[in-house]
Amino acid sequence: MKEKGMATSNTTFAREVGRIHPTVVEHFEPQTKLGAPKPGNAKEYADLNDDSTYSMYAWEFLRRNRFYQAMVDDLCPSFDLAQWGYRPTPAHEPSFGLTHVKHYSESHEESLPHWAPIMMMAGRMQHTITHFKHHQSPIEYPGAQVAVVFDLAPVFGPGTVALQTQADFAVKYLERLLSTGNLSQAFHASDDETVKEPTNRPNRQLLRGYLRLADVLSNPQTLLSENTDLPMAKRRGKPGLLTIEQAAALMPDYDVTDDKRQTITDDQRRDRAYRYADKAWKLIYGWECLSLLKFSEWEPPPITKTVPL
Repeated sequence: MKEKGMATSNTTFAREVGRIHPTVVEHFEPQTKLGAPKPGNAKEYADLNDDSTYSMYAWEFLRRNRFYQAMVDDLCPSFDLAQWGYRPTPAHEPSFGLTHVKHYSESHEESLPHWAPIMMMAGRMQHTITHFKHHQSPIEYPGAQVAVVFDLAPVFGPGTVALQTQADFAVKYLERLLSTGNLSQAFHASDDETVKEPTNRPNRQLLRGYLRLADVLSNPQTLLSENTDLPMAKRRGKPGLLTIEQAAALMPDYDVTDDKRQTITDDQRRDRAYRYADKAWKLIYGWECLSLLKFSEWEPPPITKTVPL
């Protein structure tokens, strides 16, 4: 069993163990109250299910970030973007993961979020194609980028451009360079920050479990008042936030058991709640929500026609 304490020493992100939000915004209330979706079931939570894109899941975590909510509402006291924004390397300007502000009360489908990492990649690709098409001079790349050349001629015989094969080869080669530390200094970051990358697709049911627990800990009264399936003893909530132990008791069985473990003790349930809270924290405030974008299917934007100078 975990003991109470602060999860991090950074004053901006300091939080009590078992909590979702940093202490500085734990009692912050946005102008538009999100509330908590109905608990759902093992296959869905709110609009999310196993067919939902990872972009949808990323947005659900970002919209629960109270620094982001405060920025959208332009409330005072304001929060310095440099203190909590995402920065891939110290050389990058901090951002909130989007190219345009999207209101946190909107669903993913109301106005599709324009994710900054995806748009930046598309922009660099457009620039590279345009530059190589109209200029002979080489492009200078900053230390955290590298140019890759693809053959557009049939490399394996007629009709075999093999772009995917070339892309896979390039990725494996660059990963090998990163793992040996040859490019670590160029990124101005530690090996853990540059080499570590998610490889397996995140389990969507687990992601829904993290969101459910985050909502219980963030806004228990809405959930408790709407959840008529819970026993009366559990629905008698007192004003204020629930403890992690109380939240653990409210976690549905499908969030704490799996195919290998059909039953779970109270201690195991509590430990699972602590782990879910830590993971939700990382996804909401540690920018791990952006790592989910790696697993979404992205169509490149149309190539912009340019007139050579």
